Amino acid sequence: MRVSVKYEVVTPLMLGGANHSPEFRLPSYVHMLRWWWRFLALGRFGSEGASYWEAVLFGWHAKPFGRKRVSFRLVHLNDNGCPAPWEKDLQLDRWSGINYLTAQGFREREQAKVTDFRVEARLGKRCPADVPELAGDADNNWDLAKETLVDAMALVGLLGGLGARSRRGFGSLAISRLEVQKGDQTKTVIEQLPENVDSYSTMISNHLGMNRHSGLPPYSALSDKYTCEICASGSDARELMNDIGWAFQIYRSYGQRDGNGEHVHNKNSGGSRHTLDAGERKTWYKQDFLDDHDEFYSDSRNLNHFDNRAVFGLPHNYGNVQVGWDSDQLARSENGPMHRRRASPLLFHFHRLADGSTIFAASSIPAKFTPDGACLRANGNLRTQNINSAIEFELAWGFAAFLRDPDATGDKKGVQYTSFNVENITVAS
Repeated sequence: MRVSVKYEVVTPLMLGGANHSPEFRLPSYVHMLRWWWRFLALGRFGSEGASYWEAVLFGWHAKPFGRKRVSFRLVHLNDNGCPAPWEKDLQLDRWSGINYLTAQGFREREQAKVTDFRVEARLGKRCPADVPELAGDADNNWDLAKETLVDAMALVGLLGGLGARSRRGFGSLAISRLEVQKGDQTKTVIEQLPENVDSYSTMISNHLGMNRHSGLPPYSALSDKYTCEICASGSDARELMNDIGWAFQIYRSYGQRDGNGEHVHNKNSGGSRHTLDAGERKTWYKQDFLDDHDEFYSDSRNLNHFDNRAVFGLPHNYGNVQVGWDSDQLARSENGPMHRRRASPLLFHFHRLADGSTIFAASSIPAKFTPDGACLRANGNLRTQNINSAIEFELAWGFAAFLRDPDATGDKKGVQYTSFNVENITVAS
C-alpha cells in the first residue's frame, strides 16, 4: 500500500535542525504523524493494542518487532519562499497578537522557507509473519492499523502542524491531496482544499472516526471528552492569527484592579494601534483566572492544587516566579531542578480554504494531567506533595465560546478590536 499526501503551509513554520537554523526535516513530520496515530489508536485498539500496533507499524527496539513496517519519502519540497502573506519577516513589533502566541521565547527564530511539500508512505501487503497475533485477529488489526495511518496523515493537515509553537497555530498545515494506492488501484480520498467551512468540518469528522476512548484517557488521545470547534474565519491568515492571539491574551488574563495596566493590540503592518485598559473591566473581559492570581499572591495562599491557568500548560509564570510540577519529590532537594513540563491540551490550527481564506479551529484534548504523586514546585522550591491535580478542562474549550460571544449577550459581535468572522461549528463534542 502506498499513501501520497500533499500539504500546504498556512502559518510561519519554525522548524529547524540541531542549531535551530531554518530547515524542513522529514523526521519531524514522521514524529508528528506518530503522535496523531497514537491519538487515534487508543479508541480503536484499546491501551494494549495501541502500543502493540504502534510498535508493529513504526518499529521498536525489542523483539519480535524490530524495524518499522512503514517507510517515508519526501517526494517534493517547495522551499523557494514563505507562503503568502508571510513573505517577509514576522514583524512581531507590529503584530502583538502573533507576538503573544510565540510566547516571546521564539522572537528571534526564523521561519523555514517552505510553501508546500509532498510525502509518500509505503507499507507491505500484510503484517509480517514474525510478529505474533494479538487477540487472534492479526489480519483485521493490521488493516485497521493501516487505515489509522491514513487518517493520521489526514489529521496532520486538518488539525495539526509542525515545528515550534505548533500547539498555538504556528506551522499549521492544510492537506490539499490524499491518495491511497493498493495494487493497481488508486483512490483519491482528498482532492483539494475544502471549499467552505462545512466541507472542512466533514473532512475532520471522516478521519476522526467514531471509535473513542471512554472517560479520561491516560495520555492525549481521542476520547468522549474531546472537543473540536471551528470558531472564526478571515480573508487574511496574518490578520486572523493576530486577532486570535489578541483574544487569547485577553481570555487568559486575570485583569488588573488598580487600572494601571493595559493591553496593546497592534492590528496590522500599517501601524494601527489599540489599547485596552485592564482596569476598565469591560463586560466581555471574562477574568476567569482572577482567583488564580489573587490566591497566589495572598498571604494566606493555599498551594495544594493547580490553578486554572494550568490548563494552558506548565510551567507558567507569575512575574518572576515559575509554577510547575515534579514527581520525584523525595529524591530532590528544596532547590532542585527546573519544573517538568506539561503541554497544554488546547491546540490551535489555521486552515486554508480553496478560495484562499483562512479558518481557525481549536481542539481540546482532556487527558490525565500529571502522574500520581505529583507535587507542586514554585520557583524551584517544592511546596506540597500529592497535590490535587484536577483540571478544569472546560476552560480550554471555553475559549471558543469567548471568541463567538465574549459578552454573552447573544449579539455575536466578537472580541473588541478584531475583524474576524464568527463561525459556530462543533465538529466533535
